[in-house]
Amino acid sequence: MNIAIIGAGPRGLALAHRLLQLDQSTAITINLFDPFGVGGRVWNPKLNNNQIFLMNTVADQVTLFNDASVDASIKGVTGPNLLKWSQEDAADYLAQHPDYAKSYSQEIKNMDRQSYSSRGLMGVYAHWFFDRLKASLKPGQELNCYPVEITKLQFSQDHFHLITSDETQDYFSDVLVMAPGHLDAELSGKEKGMALYADAHHLQYWPMGHPAEANFSTLAAKEPVLMRGFGLSFFDYMIALTEGRGGHLKQLASGELKYVPSGKEPTIYVGSRSGFPPRSRGINQKDTSQLDQTYFFTLQNLEEIRAAHDGKIPYDDFFSLLQRELSFKYLSNKIEASDLSPVQQTELIQALMHNDDWTEIIRRAGFDWPINLDLKALANPVLFESDYENFQKIFEKHLEDDIASAKLGNEESPLTAAFDLLRDVRSTVRFIIEHDYFTPDDYQRVLNEFKSIDARLSVGPPVLRTEQLLALVKAGIVHPMAPGMQVSGADGAFIASDNAYDEVRSNVLIEARLNTTDFRYTASTLFKDLLAEKEIVPNESKQTSSGQYLTDNTPAIDAETYQVMNPDGKPYDNWYLYGIPLEGQKWFNTVIPRPGVNSLIFAESNKIAKEILK
Repeated sequence: MNIAIIGAGPRGLALAHRLLQLDQSTAITINLFDPFGVGGRVWNPKLNNNQIFLMNTVADQVTLFNDASVDASIKGVTGPNLLKWSQEDAADYLAQHPDYAKSYSQEIKNMDRQSYSSRGLMGVYAHWFFDRLKASLKPGQELNCYPVEITKLQFSQDHFHLITSDETQDYFSDVLVMAPGHLDAELSGKEKGMALYADAHHLQYWPMGHPAEANFSTLAAKEPVLMRGFGLSFFDYMIALTEGRGGHLKQLASGELKYVPSGKEPTIYVGSRSGFPPRSRGINQKDTSQLDQTYFFTLQNLEEIRAAHDGKIPYDDFFSLLQRELSFKYLSNKIEASDLSPVQQTELIQALMHNDDWTEIIRRAGFDWPINLDLKALANPVLFESDYENFQKIFEKHLEDDIASAKLGNEESPLTAAFDLLRDVRSTVRFIIEHDYFTPDDYQRVLNEFKSIDARLSVGPPVLRTEQLLALVKAGIVHPMAPGMQVSGADGAFIASDNAYDEVRSNVLIEARLNTTDFRYTASTLFKDLLAEKEIVPNESKQTSSGQYLTDNTPAIDAETYQVMNPDGKPYDNWYLYGIPLEGQKWFNTVIPRPGVNSLIFAESNKIAKEILK
């Protein structure tokens, strides 16, 4: 059997691994195709920026090796996680491969449970993982990775014909799996307008893309630069233009970080609709596979709500239950940090667990704490008109409070631990979405309301990055604009404005945001061709009462087997697709595998591998 996997990132590698584990035949060939080679695009260890860009998960909670939590047939742990590898195997591997940057050999000397690996080191780990798979092949098994882009696909009843971008090489397979990661997108109408305007006026415009691949050598020191977007991509661009230009951080006696400039930095003006970055990831206090226990947001309670509403969960009930869970975590941690005796603390927490009137319970205990966390306001701080005059002070205070909270840890901090709980309940949220527990109208609210709140509270940067941002603001290198940032082209320049009526003029605009995952607007030659030929079609399975399709931004697949569906609604034989292009149809696909928790990528790879080999 010949199996082709398009995409050699964590998903492609996980699937190859599981296929090799399950294979009982005498002949199986697995060919991975990725123009960026083993590990894929995001983790490319050869890009300079990836030596300083960080992952968003601590190394102790990252792995490429599956385990018994995925399938009982897997005995024990099949290999080291990223942290253990960096401490035990990386030094020898890097010594044997001197073409990797020396910075990786330095990095591994300081890795511990709090460490966020560089993205490049993750890429080195992926190469080592692939080499280990190759070394452990059984007789009759073959594994290859071709650093080429597949741009055209032809198929018949018994095989797939894969054609590369230069059309110089043909590949054939019996089975095809597409795991392409985050695809580039065509420029939107507004972006095309900006690009044309920039060309006409000799300005510099960077549309949404992969920050690690950006080349900012044309930007001069002190040059005003506009950045639109305050998410994770912003932090990458911020680091590229500061630390990447020779600046560094110095820790003061107070513990605060001070930025020491190199003199090569531009002046960055950054803004977004909300005006604030997402909340920081807390100092890690959790074990490798630790998930916090929930008391209110449980599958049993959700099932009871569903049973009381004709088999569907109202969005407001879903959100209220989740908010109660996070509020309980917040209050429990506040109680455990109080001066009450251990016995009193336990009694008070038990009282919260078994009574509804939390306000009275907390008041009687002598505390004046907020009872129900306002997740919407915490995700998007509300400002009043008078606040805009002092926005930078408010912004700095917001960062200082966020940093202080994150440094208390993701288990002990009242706020940050509550936010971290959103990560731990992700599998429950995924279950009720994939089992169709919402009406289309309520699922629209999940996509439009909850998704943003979840991202802003639980998918922020490591706290170090927020400390760096604060230091850069205080150094006068980064200038936050007030909420409501808008950018237009006028008078031969880019003009940024905000709700404080401030305006900034610049010759440079960087779209510091990720592009859409909507496969209908992809720049991928392969996907565009398949869509044009109607060989893949949009998923129109969910439609609101107003007639809006909710998942037509994703390819239609069989939700159980991951087989691609043809225009007649029937699954193709031996053709599968999973990963980020399914975002919306599947919940929160932008994950990295974690040991011991039946991680999404491993669970999906296990399903697909079993389908292929059955």
